[in-house]
Amino acid sequence: FILIQSLAVWTSNNNAPIEDRSCKVVAKRIQFSGSSGDLSSNTSYYVTFEFDDLSRLELWIGRQQFGYMSEGDTGRLTFQGTRFQEFDRKQAM
Repeated sequence: FILIQSLAVWTSNNNAPIEDRSCKVVAKRIQFSGSSGDLSSNTSYYVTFEFDDLSRLELWIGRQQFGYMSEGDTGRLTFQGTRFQEFDRKQAM
């Protein structure tokens, strides 16, 4: 079942248009799975973006990109379906 669900999400993302929208980082969270001594433990990183129309989208992102973002950052988000591609942060004046 998980394999079929993953394939469906992958297909849906591939068929979605690539979007580039102005947004603001409004939340960041980390999700841990497994136990502290478990070799199969995993850490996932999520960021919630808010667009100009006040709609929001939470995306899974890589650890490195997660570290470069702070709540309150503004910029351009590029994504495809639920797949994060890039966040180009606007420099503060």
